[in-house]
Amino acid sequence: MLFLKWFLYFCFALVLQATIISQIAIAGVYPNAVLILLFILTIEHGRFAGIWVGFFVGLIIDLYSGGTLGVNALANSILGGFVGLFSREKLNPGPVFQISILVIASLLHSFIYYSVETEGVSAVTILANGIPGALYTAILSSFILFAAHYLTPHRRR
Repeated sequence: MLFLKWFLYFCFALVLQATIISQIAIAGVYPNAVLILLFILTIEHGRFAGIWVGFFVGLIIDLYSGGTLGVNALANSILGGFVGLFSREKLNPGPVFQISILVIASLLHSFIYYSVETEGVSAVTILANGIPGALYTAILSSFILFAAHYLTPHRRR
């Protein structure tokens, strides 16, 4: 049942990313809904789940986007492993710490993606796309993470 729940969440995030989120882009920069959901899954269920789900969701994105096959799978797998270091299994991070980790994870994702996709990282690409995208993702996710932290009683310390 847990698998089905997360599968439906990721299907919803993929549809949301392709439709609504692409419409709220600011100067070509938009938040990454799949990354936010992968972050939440990994914080909740640990590193192993983050790596595997990141790989398969990334592979689906790669197949759908028509870009270099495996780039998103690699970036999301590494992201799942990195975020898994801060999962609830290891520590219980508050929302401010989670947002900080999400910004770093988003920058890491951009760095890996642009390194592989463009065969080398360009500082201009990271400055133009990676940093604004990470900040936009953090702003959107901050509402979600604070709501989850303060509105769900079992998550309070």
